[in-house]
Amino acid sequence: MQRWPKRSGAVPPAPGRARRCQRKAIAAARQRAVVSCFSLVRIDGRRRIVLGEFERSGQNALASDVLLDRDRLLFADYPATFRADGQDLWRVDDGGKLSPAGFQVVFVAQDGQQYGLALSWAGTEGRSLAVFLLSGSGSALDRVIDDYWYHTPIIPSTRSPLERFRD
Repeated sequence: MQRWPKRSGAVPPAPGRARRCQRKAIAAARQRAVVSCFSLVRIDGRRRIVLGEFERSGQNALASDVLLDRDRLLFADYPATFRADGQDLWRVDDGGKLSPAGFQVVFVAQDGQQYGLALSWAGTEGRSLAVFLLSGSGSALDRVIDDYWYHTPIIPSTRSPLERFRD
């Protein structure tokens, strides 16, 4: 298994910056305009992962985590169905807006032409974990593991523990 150079381990980009997102290249590869793009992690000087949201096609919405590896783009897709403006699209309580908040790159691995990418995406209602693999020369990473942990949001109480116990 080939490893990324030790000295260039994955580091998050500077907050709020979408440098080197390569919108034009991503849009051309998908033949779909990119409406938003966020840097998630820089692996080294030539490799990084970005989150891109594409222009909707009817009710079909699409976001992708894109591994930018030199001159190659690899896509881990998150399709969604658009219902109406302001309604949840990607996650509960998102109001139809894609945000990089909650995304975490768990690992990236490469062995020759094979790639592995694990992504965690936390939201109000839970956390998803997806593992994507690529074998060959294509650009679409296949989702091989798709897991989800639901949790109830914690609502602060104005009552003391003793008052709640008495009820």
